[in-house]
Amino acid sequence: MDKKSMIAALIGHALERYDVVLYGFFASMLTPIFFPENDMLSLFSSMGTFAAGYLMRPFGGIVFGILGDKYGRKQAFMWSIMLVVLPTLVMGLLPTYEQIGLAAPLLLICCRLMQGFCAGGEFSGAAIFIGEHTLEEHAGLSGSFVCAVGFLGVALGTTIGSFTTSPFFPEWGWRIPFLIGSFLTLMSYFLRKKMYETPDFIRSVQHESLLINPLREIFKY
Repeated sequence: MDKKSMIAALIGHALERYDVVLYGFFASMLTPIFFPENDMLSLFSSMGTFAAGYLMRPFGGIVFGILGDKYGRKQAFMWSIMLVVLPTLVMGLLPTYEQIGLAAPLLLICCRLMQGFCAGGEFSGAAIFIGEHTLEEHAGLSGSFVCAVGFLGVALGTTIGSFTTSPFFPEWGWRIPFLIGSFLTLMSYFLRKKMYETPDFIRSVQHESLLINPLREIFKY
């Protein structure tokens, strides 16, 4: 059992949860900034943008799952954490509706879709990576760590979000958690580069038993 690889995986997973939950925390605050047209409709649009990320999760799970089956759990895991850095950073720097018009909410929606896509690969990727690095008799316990650290990431995002909305912060203080998140997630990417591939995938390579089309095999059997 490679504890260092497991810790690196869990830290990255917690930070990705942090990135994904931030918009949910700030959704009502960002409504007049990015969706200023109509009070009620704007609020629905802002909440819909948050929900859009969840719609992309199954697609992320499929794509990153295929990558993990063909090129390794570590490679898929690296891509899922790296790709979430960009939308998080853009959300922290994104001009408002007043500055660039309709492009602002459209870019925001694109960022949320990309975050959701990456999150779909991250959660399943973390569960598989941790599970395949664990002794069989400890699989249930190690799998629970994935959910536990995910909630820690949510708690961290909520805490920092609450702090940056305090009266002594400037109006643009909501951008700070996104910028912090993109930086920390990038750091976790380099931490993950030191992880080892899972023993199960290594055995599959050695025995030449990798699937050419994993998705087709799933539906076939």
